[in-house]
Amino acid sequence: MAGNMEEDTIPVFTSLSDVYEEGPQLEVAKARYNKLKHKFVELYGQEPEIFARAPGLLLFLLLIVPPPKNWNIK
Repeated sequence: MAGNMEEDTIPVFTSLSDVYEEGPQLEVAKARYNKLKHKFVELYGQEPEIFARAPGLLLFLLLIVPPPKNWNIK
C-alpha cells in the first residue's frame, strides 16, 4: 500500500549547509566528507558521483565501481 507522497520522498541536498547549521557541526561534516572523498579518489582514481547518508551510518553509493572486498558487505 502506497503511503503519503511526502512521506515516501527521499530528501536530496546538494550542499552540506542544507543539512547542517552554520558553525562547528558544519565544519566537522565538511572535513569528514572531504576525508571520505580523498580516500575514495585514492582507492578508485576518481571522485564519487554521489554521497548518501543514512541515520547512524554514512555511505557513498558506488555507481560505477564495486566496493573493495575487504569491506565485507553482505
